Amino acid sequence: VGEGLRPAADRRHSMAVGKATVAAVNVLLWYRKGLRVHDSPALVAACDGAAHVYPVFCLDPWFVSSGSVGPLRLRFLCEALNDLDRSLKARGSRLLVLRGKPEEEIPRAIRKWGVERLVFESDGVEPYALARDVAVCEGARKAGVTHIVETQGHTLCDLDELLRECKGQPVTSYSVFQKHFASVVRRAPIAPVATPERIPSSATDSNCGASLSPPTVEEVAPDLAGTTSLFP
Repeated sequence: VGEGLRPAADRRHSMAVGKATVAAVNVLLWYRKGLRVHDSPALVAACDGAAHVYPVFCLDPWFVSSGSVGPLRLRFLCEALNDLDRSLKARGSRLLVLRGKPEEEIPRAIRKWGVERLVFESDGVEPYALARDVAVCEGARKAGVTHIVETQGHTLCDLDELLRECKGQPVTSYSVFQKHFASVVRRAPIAPVATPERIPSSATDSNCGASLSPPTVEEVAPDLAGTTSLFP
């Protein structure tokens, strides 16, 4: 599916950010799977009315300890984070890497940086990811966040909207799925999202222990660092 195609109107974005743009605020942009600056509704939402934007990736120990991550996947992650950091630097920002459980590290950073808005892209359907997001949002509110913005961008449409189309019942044919998908897309047409030319810089004088450089495979999983593969 074309990567540059996303819903033109994100209701959760417009509802939450509409209130947040009255005054410039500090924003934490939590990167997860969508490690890019182009066609990123989350980045657009983070920059809207922001005094400072803190682009954060949290290196979750579960990612390695889950047992489903091999050397190629780790290498791809590290290369993607380095590419994201370069893209952010080209726009006056940089990637900040936290190490630890997101439900602990993100609220801690929010307190240190005086963050009022948390922004992230909806990308979790796994039980672990859903529980993690609930815990992070609860911790963010307790830490002082007044606006939490969850945007669509990982999938072509809002998966919750698809579920509402089928009233929570399993879809038994592709033609029915197509009908439901078309209905959702009519309400939220698919269109690319512009890439911000400049990103409000983060005040990194108090970086809350965040690393100012993306991790290497050696740092993430020393046991896998020396592993070789014929591909790529």
